[in-house]
Amino acid sequence: MEIELRRQALACVEKNITEVQVVIVVLTRELAFKIARQLNEDAGEIRCLPCVNDRQFELQLNEMRKQHFAIVVGTLGRIDLFLYRNVLS
Repeated sequence: MEIELRRQALACVEKNITEVQVVIVVLTRELAFKIARQLNEDAGEIRCLPCVNDRQFELQLNEMRKQHFAIVVGTLGRIDLFLYRNVLS
């Protein structure tokens, strides 16, 4: 996605969403980290949390509770677990 389109999308998410609403499912953990890094750089702050299976589930839950993340990007297994445990609203 072009940088200007990403910035517009991030601005829209920031203004209109107060909880995790955008979930991006990717195939690999490397892609999850790359997308999260790119979106966070575009936003100028951390707004996207990478969620992959090799990170501790409890650590990711604590990160979600401490900060506002409107966007979550992760592998299917981890996103499935978040949905199963009703973490994502």
